[in-house]
Amino acid sequence: MKSKAVVIYNNPVNAPPLHEEEARLEIVSGPEEGTLFQLVGGQVKLGRHSDNDIILKDLKASRFHAVIEKKHGHFIVRDLESQNGIYVNNQRVVESELSAGDFLSIGQVVLKYSENIHKPVPHMPPHLGIEESKKKNIKAALLVGVFILLALFFISIYFKPDVNQPITREPSQKMPPPTLFGEDFKTPLESSQTPLSSTESAENLYFKGEREFLDGNYERAIYYLKACLGLYPGHPLAQLYLQKSFKALDEEVKQAWEVGNLYLTTLEFDLAYAEFKRVVEILEFNPDSKLFNDYYHASKHNLLRLKENR
Repeated sequence: MKSKAVVIYNNPVNAPPLHEEEARLEIVSGPEEGTLFQLVGGQVKLGRHSDNDIILKDLKASRFHAVIEKKHGHFIVRDLESQNGIYVNNQRVVESELSAGDFLSIGQVVLKYSENIHKPVPHMPPHLGIEESKKKNIKAALLVGVFILLALFFISIYFKPDVNQPITREPSQKMPPPTLFGEDFKTPLESSQTPLSSTESAENLYFKGEREFLDGNYERAIYYLKACLGLYPGHPLAQLYLQKSFKALDEEVKQAWEVGNLYLTTLEFDLAYAEFKRVVEILEFNPDSKLFNDYYHASKHNLLRLKENR
């Protein structure tokens, strides 16, 4: 039965621009990735059962998992007492107001929420407005001023420099960036200077992995993201960027293979050797790649041929 609460676009490119007072959900990870749902009803149900408006093809999703409702001009997601719960930006919630850019996770499915909604600003009664605000600002300024004066006083007493003591310091050295497998590369847990909880460590590892992914360092991104998932297996964004990193490496394999063969035709053998070597390095790093059988042995063969002709 076709839902009247959502309009489904299997390809986001075909979706019209987001108009005022409209909201959308897009599956960015999991089954049917790329599907976009325009929220047109006041209540949108999500779950595995076919009676839902958004049907989730994930066994970890409950039959009737959650509902999104429009209240007072904005959308709210509410858990329908599901077994595995719902997460908004990695935090499990029972009910939560959605804002543009939020990630909603249900099982292995991650949906990104977008909106073009102008939310009303709460009205402040006149008698509690300007005058009350001025009083609070004055009190806050006085407290900050007293705190700063006390801090300067104690600093001047306890940290007064000894004018007779000569100032010495070691010259600073610019350290080279760590390599992926070099001796100076520390594991994420070794690089932490202070003990962190598993959740804090996982978040630190995720942000490092995301940064490496955005910089195009896909092997290092995979290293950090796998370490994050080792501490927090259900981290949806780490799973998403891990998949994207592996996909980017596969694309790099195809590109290096094509460029290597192009250099062979132009007799630029040193450049061709470098491209085929890159293919081998990536596939040895990721032997589970679906491209391994098609590209690895062929690239090794080309390297042997080029090495003999050098």
